[in-house]
Amino acid sequence: STQSLEQKIIYSELLEQYIKYRVAIIENGNHKTELKNTIKLAEKMCDADPESWEKKLLLIYFRLIDGNIPGAEEYLDDVREEVMKNRLANNRAYCFFLCIRALYNESEEQLDTASKLIMKYYSENGQDPMLMLMLMRTDSSVRENQSLSVLRLKELFLGGFRSPLLYLEACENYRKAPDLLRVLNDFELQCLHFGARWGILSEDLAINAARVSSFENTFNTFTLKMLENIYDKYPRRQILENICSYLLRCDRKASEYFKWFDRGVRKELNIVGLYEAYIESLPENFDKPL
Repeated sequence: STQSLEQKIIYSELLEQYIKYRVAIIENGNHKTELKNTIKLAEKMCDADPESWEKKLLLIYFRLIDGNIPGAEEYLDDVREEVMKNRLANNRAYCFFLCIRALYNESEEQLDTASKLIMKYYSENGQDPMLMLMLMRTDSSVRENQSLSVLRLKELFLGGFRSPLLYLEACENYRKAPDLLRVLNDFELQCLHFGARWGILSEDLAINAARVSSFENTFNTFTLKMLENIYDKYPRRQILENICSYLLRCDRKASEYFKWFDRGVRKELNIVGLYEAYIESLPENFDKPL
């Protein structure tokens, strides 16, 4: 229906705006403005579907983290009855309600109770991805263990979950512990591509990602695009060397890759086979002195 389509569009806009808010926090940007824009979209979403108590929970959450406490208790009371009535059928929303209540009351005890219940439902209900993402925001034992967090996120990805929220969480963990990035499989590539596109790869993480890519033997346009995004933000000699090494290991010497070998030669990179690849990849219309 038209109304259903409108709601999906609003939700998509809200998700993208929420990511902008989280990215602004990472970059120490103007996250307050981004959060206010997020709240406006959450209000719009609730107006489009006034009967949805689940959507009201999102709005309450955003208002709380904005520090807009007045009226929050009234909002919670508005949805409490529906939440309790549907807590077994919709335990995800019930857990979210408990987290919001703990946030409102500033209660570590209530937050701990919510975290334990989330873990219980997560284990019993086929590993609901949203419950795990919720747990990572509430349980310090998970949140502060980057290795465990990345492992959990990768499990969700391998289970078929695809969401920018997953990639955002992974990037945040990789930023804190860049050495956790040791391979470039589908999960890692998706996360790095997301991070490069949103500009949230730290320099240490970008350098490590480029280093790991240089050991790959199988060419992937996704990998090269990710490396190009990284080099655009961090035009470091080491990253250029990794890009050239990656192309050489994958035997990519067509003219479309000439620009990288050209840069490498001009920077006098000491890579076996670089000059030969530079000559082999020369475009037909190249008319500059070698």
